[in-house]
Amino acid sequence: MAKTIKAVVNTGKPETDKTYDIVQGSGAKGKPTRIKAIKGARYQLEDPAAKNVGPDNIKSKRVGKNLHVMLEGSNEADLIIEDYYESANQTDDKLGLYGRAEDGKLYEYIPEDPSTSGMPINLADGGKPVSQVLGGGSVPDAFGLAGLPLAAAGGFNALTAGAAAIGAAAVGGGGGGGDAGGTAALTPAQQIQAAAQNNTAASGNLAASVYTSAGVTGVDGTNLGLINGMLDTAAITNTSVDSTAKIQALVDAVKKAQSLANGTAGDGAASNLTATDVNALGLGAVIDTAEDRTLFNNILDNAAATGADTAAEILELASIADRIQKTAKGEAVSPALTTAELTKAGLVDVTDANLSAVLSSIAATPDNGQGADTLSELNNLVKDVNWAAATAPTTIAEATDGISANELADGIQATMTVPAGATAGDVMTIVVKDTSTNPATVKSTTTHVITAAEIAAGSFDVTMPQADTATDGTYSVTTTTTRASDGLSTAASTTNFTVDLTAEVGVSAIAGNDVSGSNTAVGEFNAVERGTSPTAVATPLTVSGTTDVEVGRTVTVRIHDINYTATVAAPATTGQANTWTVTLPDADTIALNHGNSYSVFVQASDASGNTVTNNTHSLRINTASPDTPTIVELKTNDTTPTLTGVAQKIINPAGSQTDPDRKSVV
Repeated sequence: MAKTIKAVVNTGKPETDKTYDIVQGSGAKGKPTRIKAIKGARYQLEDPAAKNVGPDNIKSKRVGKNLHVMLEGSNEADLIIEDYYESANQTDDKLGLYGRAEDGKLYEYIPEDPSTSGMPINLADGGKPVSQVLGGGSVPDAFGLAGLPLAAAGGFNALTAGAAAIGAAAVGGGGGGGDAGGTAALTPAQQIQAAAQNNTAASGNLAASVYTSAGVTGVDGTNLGLINGMLDTAAITNTSVDSTAKIQALVDAVKKAQSLANGTAGDGAASNLTATDVNALGLGAVIDTAEDRTLFNNILDNAAATGADTAAEILELASIADRIQKTAKGEAVSPALTTAELTKAGLVDVTDANLSAVLSSIAATPDNGQGADTLSELNNLVKDVNWAAATAPTTIAEATDGISANELADGIQATMTVPAGATAGDVMTIVVKDTSTNPATVKSTTTHVITAAEIAAGSFDVTMPQADTATDGTYSVTTTTTRASDGLSTAASTTNFTVDLTAEVGVSAIAGNDVSGSNTAVGEFNAVERGTSPTAVATPLTVSGTTDVEVGRTVTVRIHDINYTATVAAPATTGQANTWTVTLPDADTIALNHGNSYSVFVQASDASGNTVTNNTHSLRINTASPDTPTIVELKTNDTTPTLTGVAQKIINPAGSQTDPDRKSVV
């Protein structure tokens, strides 16, 4: 029968010490036991069949960063300590392998041929396996490693002695028999202790009947899994349950924890864990203050039944409670608390965005931890953080493209958002400023008491007085909300907007002629520009000008009852006015009658909704060349004959600006 050896990894912290089984010959089967090296840890080999004395002989070799250990009779590694040779793990000169001799003292494994190069810590990579035995001077007990107690150490009761003898004995409801070496069958109490030491309560299916047979009450199908899970935690070892009273204390503490974590908050005060309960659960090193315990109980009471029904979940909640308290007390916290952990503990509305502020708020509580030892206190802190960061944006629909004169006529309509967390009676302060000035000029300050109906709606409407924004310029409206209960104010929320009360549009050229803005501004389209083609003009007839309306907006030009449009373009030179140009189709130009003057009507609207018109210009058509006068020959006996012919065409020199066809632009 293959021998099973225990490897104990001692971290100096009982809650994180681990024990592993190493089966002789497992390396040859490709199934060596693998463990990760831990900085500062010690590694002790124990033979349960020999009262936890270390094996007499082992071999070891270095393979890369890993230490390979072969038990007696093995040619392949039965144990591999991964990253054993990582520099981060080389903390001192005692990073070796250890075991107890039959004298009960702890020794280091040293090479049979004594040399420092043969020590496990000094092995060369790729070298041959080195035979090693226990030797050298004994290691003081103060250096002692965690592990199963030794009979050689003396003073152990029957339960302890039985646990030390378990070795490879089965751990289960029916107990286990001895091995070939004559290990005695374990009593139910010894089975529980052995399971705690070896973390096999769950994997070994430690049954409720074992607890009953050990004289422990209250174990059934509703709590067995959690009890066994707690036994398998690192902090609960054989000595934690080396009496019936200690086992019963563990069971009772588990039942209390379950009663607290029943999914109904506030009903578990009678089940609050005491210091004794916390210690029985193996949490004494974590929940080590009254404030820790108060918060832990509060968290359990708030937890859903499925949120604390495993040992891992209980340990996690205990760790969270401890780190919250450490934060409150100004102590170092590792690892840092996360959003998910605070949420799991029962804090509401914690996000990644506000996590830092929440932790700072917890840290600002009194250093005795009493300002952060209940979920109510913690959630109030979160509410304060979120309130202080809350904003209440103002929406002004009219201000999307600037507020026009028409929009300003009845004041500016604004919708104020109610900040999250507001209650009826909270007061919003509304400040309007003229930001065109430097510094900005406060135009008005008003207050509004928020009502329950407005909270339900999420917003309310206000009208800002016309007088506050009576001129063109840039403005802002800033809101803050003060909580009626304690005077704490939200962050300021500012919305900027523009007031644009006017628009301009001008005509600078008609038919290639520069024109002014007076009523005598006439552009003339002449015979040369017309040309002689019956279907086309020699020079297209254009009307152009400038405007302050935005690039991309539309300018409408009306001539002879026909509307033409142009798109506003940016000026060729920065700092100049925007431009526009309309070109009449040839057919429309040819249709204009010689000798007539046509009004040029221009209209534009800016983004704010301001509309401007210009009708101070006209277009004169002078396209006909003079005709040679002719007289039609007439033969008649009439003494007073009537002569007919064609006279020269003359344009009205006054340049009439009357266009009888002109209509309003639609």
